[in-house]
Amino acid sequence: MGKEEGYSDALQLEKLEREGWLKTLELSEKSVKLAGDLSDVVGEGEAQAIALALERKDRLFIDDQKGRRLALRYKIESSTTLGIVFELLVAGALSKTEYAKNVKNYGAQGWISGEILQEFLRRGEVFRFER
Repeated sequence: MGKEEGYSDALQLEKLEREGWLKTLELSEKSVKLAGDLSDVVGEGEAQAIALALERKDRLFIDDQKGRRLALRYKIESSTTLGIVFELLVAGALSKTEYAKNVKNYGAQGWISGEILQEFLRRGEVFRFER
């Protein structure tokens, strides 16, 4: 769907799947129906992701604010892209420099408010590694 609409990240996701980093899953019939109902509130992709997370009892990675609020109503644990990047910093998988670079690169996409971007940059600056 995203590839047909020309979204550049769709090609990146396709590449990650080919390399084994991601796996595409099919929704059950029940989840397809739920996703159809949810798509009245959020986009089709967000609705499918919420339905799949509910079906699999999995954590949901979603940036869409409306989608996160809807997931919360279903008691689905969720995180945003920047939340995941911060978790990588906390886990020691990213240095503070790498973290800041990733946050700035993500912010350059223009999909996030300057206030949120600055908040995550601040979190990275004040974070102290525990040894």
